[in-house]
Amino acid sequence: MTGATVGGASVTRRAARVRQNSLRPLGTLNRVFRYLVGLGLLAAGAYFIIIQEQFRSLEAAVVTALLKPFLGAGVFQFADQFVIKLDSLHYLGLQITVECTTLVLLTPMLLFSAAVLMFTRVTWPRWVLATVIGFAIVAVVNAIRIALIAFSTLWWDEAGYEWSHILIGTLVALLGLVGAALLMLRIMNGPRRRSPKAGKKKTSGPGAEQVSS
Repeated sequence: MTGATVGGASVTRRAARVRQNSLRPLGTLNRVFRYLVGLGLLAAGAYFIIIQEQFRSLEAAVVTALLKPFLGAGVFQFADQFVIKLDSLHYLGLQITVECTTLVLLTPMLLFSAAVLMFTRVTWPRWVLATVIGFAIVAVVNAIRIALIAFSTLWWDEAGYEWSHILIGTLVALLGLVGAALLMLRIMNGPRRRSPKAGKKKTSGPGAEQVSS
């Protein structure tokens, strides 16, 4: 019986090429463009902070749209507040404050994404995909958090507001932020590479010939 070596050398060469490409220095134009885009992200973050009042009004509109299927015409937006009609004489207004805005979560995500782009070798497609998904997760999670605060206040009055805003809301926001950051890292790192197994042998019947790569 004769052993046959299958694909060991070709797998090793392929892994060596991948490693060589990963160690190849980035081109000057690529590196400059990365820094420009990263600085642009930081500038966008600063701009969002400047217009945070308008941004909070946009968030109030989004939360109002989320509540519409459940409350119908009983909910409407007013500036950075969404107002819920309790009866003909009473209304509940909840304001999206500076502490509750999505910008509180998006700002560290912007810093993280810009730093990864400028100081690592992440590929452009992975970086764009990870950034878009991460930002979307944070925005959706915070909108859901605010909607939960609204429902808790409706059902349990002030006690519901305190519990949902301070404890449950904070926990939801932290889980969303950490989950988004971990998913961004996973996407940016790409799939895990399997270590090549050289010398993989296959036993064949009598008279089998030696195969080499």
